[in-house]
Amino acid sequence: MSDQIKKLAPAIWSEIQKANKILLCFHPRPDPDSLGSNLAMSLILRKLGKEVLVIVGDDPKPPPSLNFLPGYNFIVEKSFGDVKLPDYDLFVSMDAADLNRVSNKVELTFPLSIKTIVIDHHKDNPEFGTLNIIHPESISTCQLLWEILETVNYSQLDKDIATCLYTGIWSDTGNLIGATPRTFEIMAKLLNLGVDANGIIKAIRSTDSYKLVLICKFLSNLQRHFGGKVISAVANYKDFSEANVPEEEIGDVKEQAIGMITSCNDSYIQAFIYEYTPGSVSVSLRSFNPQKNYDVSKISKEMGGGGHPGASSAKFNGTPDEAKKFLLETIQKVYPDLGQP
Repeated sequence: MSDQIKKLAPAIWSEIQKANKILLCFHPRPDPDSLGSNLAMSLILRKLGKEVLVIVGDDPKPPPSLNFLPGYNFIVEKSFGDVKLPDYDLFVSMDAADLNRVSNKVELTFPLSIKTIVIDHHKDNPEFGTLNIIHPESISTCQLLWEILETVNYSQLDKDIATCLYTGIWSDTGNLIGATPRTFEIMAKLLNLGVDANGIIKAIRSTDSYKLVLICKFLSNLQRHFGGKVISAVANYKDFSEANVPEEEIGDVKEQAIGMITSCNDSYIQAFIYEYTPGSVSVSLRSFNPQKNYDVSKISKEMGGGGHPGASSAKFNGTPDEAKKFLLETIQKVYPDLGQP
């Protein structure tokens, strides 16, 4: 456990204990780490006797694929802009790397009118809270939350809280590809609390047949660049719309598609470029080749985004093809050793 966590965790815990009404919010297109960390925190806060509001944020609904998580039924379908901040004592931001990951539908100015605690593991987080604990060495925000709870000697961990934490950790490690010895140590402790690991993995990896057909369509346009060292696949919003994929499930399809792309062992960088609303494109990058990895966060940062060395993303206004062109130009700029696209 780092000195930073040992130093900051007690102060954060003190602010949480002093607050009575606390707000939590998922980041846009929330992944299991976003839901897992926020729902785990909501369960902890309720055990402390706090009044908690967990809002879905920018998306119309939370991902239905994660409805097995304890606390899912407490989620309220509200955006950040719908909340009256003076009604709350504290906002706890979990797994939001910057202000746009709190919300990109409302203009936010920090500091807010209420105290804000930021708990995150993204190295580029600008520390927009009143209190911030940013720890990139933690493989996920769920792992960081465990470290905080262990530091403050929180003693009411149970199977429900552990299930939320395990889900976020398993997912953000890329199915344990990026797990560290500390990660495995924590996961063992979570299992001892009764977590059904097999049930979690089956729930996350399961999908509908029509989504599988759509993913196959995306993979059919897979292209090789830089002599095959980089691969990319493109998805247009029209594809999601014609397949009747609900907006809140586009993120699930993206995760499954890029999970398949990263299995390509003759490429060093894998990209999935998808249009989640008309004219709004996300570029998801991975680098999990066992022979040689590239820090894809450097590419994303150059494109205005960020993330981790093995997994990062950036947003782009325009068409997926325009985003791909910009991506290839950026890769060539950041990593000239890859040669020509």
